[in-house]
Amino acid sequence: TIMLTPGDIVHTVTADEIAAGVAEITGLTSETEYTAKLMNGTRTRGTLVFKTAIDIGDAILVEPGDDLKALVEAANNGDTFALMPGEYNIAGDINISTSVGIVGVRPYDKPVIYGAILRINGGAGIRLKDVVMDGTTSDGNQTIVYNEDLPAGVYGPAVIENCVVRNYTKGVFYVSKIALIESVTITGTTYYNIECSGGDFIDFRQGLTRNFVFTNNTAYDSALSRDFFRMDAGGS
Repeated sequence: TIMLTPGDIVHTVTADEIAAGVAEITGLTSETEYTAKLMNGTRTRGTLVFKTAIDIGDAILVEPGDDLKALVEAANNGDTFALMPGEYNIAGDINISTSVGIVGVRPYDKPVIYGAILRINGGAGIRLKDVVMDGTTSDGNQTIVYNEDLPAGVYGPAVIENCVVRNYTKGVFYVSKIALIESVTITGTTYYNIECSGGDFIDFRQGLTRNFVFTNNTAYDSALSRDFFRMDAGGS
Protein backbone atom coordinates (compact mmCIF):
# COMPACT_ATOMS: atom_id res chain seq x y z
CA THR A 1 0.00 0.00 0.00
CA ILE A 2 0.84 3.68 -0.22
CA MET A 3 -0.27 5.70 2.78
CA LEU A 4 -0.61 9.49 2.53
CA THR A 5 -1.02 12.17 5.17
CA PRO A 6 -2.81 14.45 5.73
CA GLY A 7 -6.12 12.76 5.04
CA ASP A 8 -5.05 9.21 6.02
CA ILE A 9 -5.37 8.10 2.39
CA VAL A 10 -4.56 4.46 1.66
CA HIS A 11 -3.91 3.32 -1.90
CA THR A 12 -3.59 -0.40 -2.62
CA VAL A 13 -0.86 -0.92 -5.18
CA THR A 14 -1.90 -3.07 -8.17
CA ALA A 15 0.16 -5.59 -10.11
CA ASP A 16 0.09 -3.27 -13.14
CA GLU A 17 1.41 -0.39 -11.05
CA ILE A 18 4.21 -2.57 -9.71
CA ALA A 19 5.15 -3.62 -13.24
CA ALA A 20 5.12 0.00 -14.45
CA GLY A 21 6.86 1.38 -11.40
CA VAL A 22 4.22 4.11 -11.22
CA ALA A 23 1.13 4.56 -9.06
CA GLU A 24 -1.51 7.20 -9.68
CA ILE A 25 -3.46 8.45 -6.67
CA THR A 26 -6.43 10.73 -7.25
CA GLY A 27 -8.57 12.89 -5.00
CA LEU A 28 -5.72 14.89 -3.45
CA THR A 29 -6.12 18.54 -2.49
CA SER A 30 -4.31 21.14 -4.57
CA GLU A 31 -1.46 23.22 -3.11
CA THR A 32 -1.04 20.76 -0.23
CA GLU A 33 2.13 19.15 1.12
CA TYR A 34 1.74 15.37 1.52
CA THR A 35 3.91 12.67 3.00
CA ALA A 36 3.61 9.35 1.15
CA LYS A 37 4.88 6.10 2.66
CA LEU A 38 5.30 2.95 0.61
CA MET A 39 4.35 0.09 2.93
CA ASN A 40 4.95 -3.65 2.83
CA GLY A 41 2.59 -4.79 5.54
CA THR A 42 3.65 -2.80 8.58
CA ARG A 43 7.15 -2.04 7.25
CA THR A 44 7.97 1.28 5.63
CA ARG A 45 9.87 0.73 2.38
CA GLY A 46 10.16 4.33 1.27
CA THR A 47 9.01 7.86 2.08
CA LEU A 48 8.37 10.85 -0.19
CA VAL A 49 7.31 14.39 0.71
CA PHE A 50 5.74 16.33 -2.15
CA LYS A 51 3.41 19.24 -2.79
CA THR A 52 0.50 19.03 -5.19
CA ALA A 53 0.15 21.54 -8.02
CA ILE A 54 -2.29 24.39 -8.05
CA ASP A 55 -5.81 23.62 -9.22
CA ILE A 56 -6.07 26.34 -11.81
CA GLY A 57 -9.88 26.29 -11.71
CA ASP A 58 -10.98 29.59 -13.27
CA ALA A 59 -7.39 30.80 -13.66
CA ILE A 60 -6.05 31.73 -17.08
CA LEU A 61 -3.47 29.20 -18.25
CA VAL A 62 -0.36 30.85 -19.72
CA GLU A 63 2.35 29.13 -21.78
CA PRO A 64 5.94 30.41 -22.21
CA GLY A 65 5.19 31.57 -25.78
CA ASP A 66 2.29 33.79 -24.66
CA ASP A 67 2.59 37.55 -24.13
CA LEU A 68 2.42 37.68 -20.34
CA LYS A 69 2.80 41.47 -20.23
CA ALA A 70 -0.17 42.04 -22.54
CA LEU A 71 -2.32 39.53 -20.67
CA VAL A 72 -1.70 41.07 -17.25
CA GLU A 73 -2.14 44.63 -18.46
CA ALA A 74 -5.53 43.71 -19.97
CA ALA A 75 -6.68 41.73 -16.92
CA ASN A 76 -10.02 42.02 -15.21
CA ASN A 77 -10.08 42.61 -11.48
CA GLY A 78 -9.44 39.33 -9.65
CA ASP A 79 -7.90 37.45 -12.59
CA THR A 80 -5.26 34.84 -11.80
CA PHE A 81 -2.70 33.79 -14.39
CA ALA A 82 -1.42 30.24 -13.98
CA LEU A 83 2.01 29.95 -15.61
CA MET A 84 3.33 26.70 -17.01
CA PRO A 85 7.05 25.99 -16.42
CA GLY A 86 9.50 27.70 -18.75
CA GLU A 87 10.91 31.15 -19.44
CA TYR A 88 8.93 34.38 -19.86
CA ASN A 89 10.91 37.33 -21.21
CA ILE A 90 9.43 40.76 -20.57
CA ALA A 91 10.35 43.85 -22.58
CA GLY A 92 9.74 46.79 -20.24
CA ASP A 93 7.46 47.27 -17.26
CA ILE A 94 4.24 45.40 -16.55
CA ASN A 95 1.67 48.02 -15.52
CA ILE A 96 -0.84 46.45 -13.13
CA SER A 97 -4.06 48.41 -12.71
CA THR A 98 -6.38 45.64 -11.46
CA SER A 99 -5.84 43.17 -8.64
CA VAL A 100 -4.25 40.06 -10.17
CA GLY A 101 -2.44 36.88 -9.25
CA ILE A 102 0.55 35.42 -11.06
CA VAL A 103 1.17 31.84 -9.93
CA GLY A 104 3.21 28.88 -11.08
CA VAL A 105 1.27 25.75 -11.94
CA ARG A 106 3.98 23.43 -10.59
CA PRO A 107 5.68 24.46 -7.33
CA TYR A 108 8.56 22.05 -8.05
CA ASP A 109 9.24 23.53 -11.52
CA LYS A 110 8.72 27.26 -11.15
CA PRO A 111 8.33 29.45 -14.26
CA VAL A 112 11.06 32.09 -14.64
CA ILE A 113 10.01 35.66 -15.47
CA TYR A 114 12.96 37.65 -16.80
CA GLY A 115 13.22 41.44 -16.82
CA ALA A 116 9.86 42.36 -15.30
CA ILE A 117 9.29 45.42 -13.14
CA LEU A 118 5.77 45.20 -11.71
CA ARG A 119 4.32 48.72 -11.48
CA ILE A 120 1.19 48.82 -9.30
CA ASN A 121 -1.40 51.49 -10.09
CA GLY A 122 -4.80 52.73 -8.94
CA GLY A 123 -5.30 50.72 -5.77
CA ALA A 124 -4.55 47.31 -7.30
CA GLY A 125 -3.43 44.30 -5.29
CA ILE A 126 -0.84 41.71 -6.37
CA ARG A 127 -0.22 38.06 -5.57
CA LEU A 128 2.90 36.18 -6.66
CA LYS A 129 3.19 32.47 -5.90
CA ASP A 130 5.61 29.75 -7.01
CA VAL A 131 7.38 31.91 -9.61
CA VAL A 132 10.96 33.04 -10.15
CA MET A 133 11.41 36.77 -10.73
CA ASP A 134 14.81 37.43 -12.36
CA GLY A 135 15.85 41.05 -12.89
CA THR A 136 18.95 40.35 -14.98
CA THR A 137 17.48 41.96 -18.12
CA SER A 138 15.41 44.63 -16.34
CA ASP A 139 16.09 48.38 -16.30
CA GLY A 140 17.58 48.05 -12.81
CA ASN A 141 14.56 49.18 -10.78
CA GLN A 142 12.91 47.41 -7.88
CA THR A 143 10.87 44.24 -8.47
CA ILE A 144 7.57 45.77 -7.31
CA VAL A 145 7.06 49.53 -7.58
CA TYR A 146 3.99 51.41 -6.35
CA ASN A 147 3.62 53.73 -9.27
CA GLU A 148 0.95 56.26 -8.27
CA ASP A 149 0.03 58.46 -5.32
CA LEU A 150 -3.20 57.22 -3.75
CA PRO A 151 -3.87 59.65 -0.89
CA ALA A 152 -7.63 59.04 -0.74
CA GLY A 153 -7.75 55.23 -1.05
CA VAL A 154 -6.04 51.99 -0.17
CA TYR A 155 -4.06 49.61 -2.36
CA GLY A 156 -5.14 45.98 -2.16
CA PRO A 157 -3.04 43.34 -0.39
CA ALA A 158 0.38 42.34 -1.71
CA VAL A 159 1.13 38.63 -1.20
CA ILE A 160 4.38 36.89 -2.17
CA GLU A 161 4.52 33.14 -1.46
CA ASN A 162 7.18 30.52 -2.16
CA CYS A 163 8.91 32.58 -4.84
CA VAL A 164 12.52 33.20 -5.83
CA VAL A 165 13.52 36.84 -6.46
CA ARG A 166 17.02 37.45 -7.78
CA ASN A 167 19.33 39.78 -9.69
CA TYR A 168 17.50 43.07 -9.14
CA THR A 169 19.68 46.17 -8.83
CA LYS A 170 17.70 48.67 -6.77
CA GLY A 171 15.69 46.43 -4.41
CA VAL A 172 12.54 44.33 -4.29
CA PHE A 173 9.64 46.42 -2.92
CA TYR A 174 9.37 50.19 -3.39
CA VAL A 175 6.70 52.52 -1.98
CA SER A 176 7.99 56.03 -2.58
CA LYS A 177 4.51 57.38 -3.38
CA ILE A 178 1.83 58.66 -1.00
CA ALA A 179 0.06 55.34 -0.69
CA LEU A 180 -1.48 53.09 1.93
CA ILE A 181 -1.42 49.32 1.29
CA GLU A 182 -3.95 47.09 3.04
CA SER A 183 -1.29 44.49 3.89
CA VAL A 184 2.03 43.06 2.70
CA THR A 185 2.69 39.36 3.37
CA ILE A 186 5.91 37.68 2.23
CA THR A 187 6.44 34.01 3.13
CA GLY A 188 8.68 31.13 2.06
CA THR A 189 10.56 33.24 -0.49
CA THR A 190 14.27 33.24 -1.36
CA TYR A 191 16.01 36.50 -2.30
CA TYR A 192 19.56 36.77 -3.57
CA ASN A 193 21.87 39.05 -5.51
CA ILE A 194 19.75 42.12 -4.75
CA GLU A 195 22.44 44.80 -4.85
CA CYS A 196 20.34 47.72 -3.53
CA SER A 197 22.02 50.43 -5.56
CA GLY A 198 19.96 53.63 -5.23
CA GLY A 199 17.34 52.03 -3.00
CA ASP A 200 16.82 49.82 0.01
CA PHE A 201 15.82 46.15 -0.01
CA ILE A 202 12.23 46.75 1.18
CA ASP A 203 11.74 50.48 0.87
CA PHE A 204 8.78 52.46 2.25
CA ARG A 205 9.20 56.23 1.95
CA GLN A 206 6.03 58.32 1.59
CA GLY A 207 3.90 55.15 1.71
CA LEU A 208 3.03 52.64 4.40
CA THR A 209 1.15 49.38 4.94
CA ARG A 210 -1.34 48.58 7.69
CA ASN A 211 0.25 45.17 8.26
CA PHE A 212 3.66 43.88 7.24
CA VAL A 213 4.51 40.18 7.65
CA PHE A 214 7.89 38.73 6.62
CA THR A 215 8.11 35.08 7.66
CA ASN A 216 10.28 32.04 6.81
CA ASN A 217 12.19 33.77 4.03
CA THR A 218 15.85 33.52 3.05
CA ALA A 219 17.95 36.43 1.80
CA TYR A 220 21.64 36.45 0.97
CA ASP A 221 24.19 38.40 -1.10
CA SER A 222 21.91 41.42 -0.84
CA ALA A 223 21.54 44.96 0.58
CA LEU A 224 25.11 46.15 0.03
CA SER A 225 25.56 49.23 2.27
CA ARG A 226 21.77 49.85 2.37
CA ASP A 227 18.90 49.12 4.75
CA PHE A 228 17.23 45.72 4.66
CA PHE A 229 13.93 47.18 5.91
CA ARG A 230 13.22 50.89 5.50
CA MET A 231 9.99 52.49 6.71
CA ASP A 232 10.29 56.27 6.95
CA ALA A 233 8.57 58.23 9.70
CA GLY A 234 6.91 60.42 7.08
CA GLY A 235 5.10 57.50 5.49
CA SER A 236 1.42 58.10 4.83
